[in-house]
Amino acid sequence: QTDGDYKSTGCAIVYLYWLRSLGFTISEIVQAGGSTLAANYQTLTGKSTAYKDLLAAVKGLKVTSDNPFPTPLYQMHGDGTIWTYTGTPLTGWQMLDDNPRARAIAASGNQLYQMHGDGTIWMYTGTPVTGWQLLDNNPRARAIATSGRKLYQLHDDGTIWVYTGTPLTGWQMLDNNPRTIAIAAGDRLYQFHNDGTIWVYTGTPLTGWQMLDNNPATTAIAASGGALYQLHGDGSIWVYTGTPLTGWQMLDQNPATTAIVASPAALYQLHGDGTIWIYTGPPMTGWQMLD
Repeated sequence: QTDGDYKSTGCAIVYLYWLRSLGFTISEIVQAGGSTLAANYQTLTGKSTAYKDLLAAVKGLKVTSDNPFPTPLYQMHGDGTIWTYTGTPLTGWQMLDDNPRARAIAASGNQLYQMHGDGTIWMYTGTPVTGWQLLDNNPRARAIATSGRKLYQLHDDGTIWVYTGTPLTGWQMLDNNPRTIAIAAGDRLYQFHNDGTIWVYTGTPLTGWQMLDNNPATTAIAASGGALYQLHGDGSIWVYTGTPLTGWQMLDQNPATTAIVASPAALYQLHGDGTIWIYTGPPMTGWQMLD
């Protein structure tokens, strides 16, 4: 049984896309519950101004699809500059920071973070170049990942930590496996080991990890929403279809591919020549160049 009021249904759909653009995952939205959208919003944000805030968010937007909130895309250059895509292929990029210490970025919706070579982790607060807040300063940090309102960091000893909300001191350990070399976050948290195995966090710190694949050809992982991807050394890209070990479908096999990035709306790949491609489907042929 569904709501027969098309206006309320449309409002609910726009509300969901809006929350996704704010960085909340579908799991977080569902878990917040509530008998109304306003109640759901208050549980998620602590604010009672859902209608007012939604109206402000959609004001001036061009609605050409169900989702009027395009997922932000970011890139980091070798000189440490960080850029956001404004919508025009090749030329539409705005600089958000120009710190040569930057080594990595991670984003979820409009939540953007950067990690410096000294291990410091920073959150973007909205003002290009100057608007960055320090969240941690641990020199052991080697990677960051984010999903929804959760931020994770990986240390050089394989430990994985989640940010609990207090800058510098608010970090909880989730695992301490020295084989871990990378992490990725979507609706769930994943880790990648140096033997090619991929693991998903099931909820219990240290012991709550399930293996999803054990392919030694894997060189990187990426995740967003409910999707998990892996990149092999030969440039092939694979998506997880739901069955541990055997449930992987190939999306591309271009040897020029050097990295992959996932967002709630799309999958991207980076080539050795610096070009960026977005997956439009179908597998193998469905890729469009953005930059």
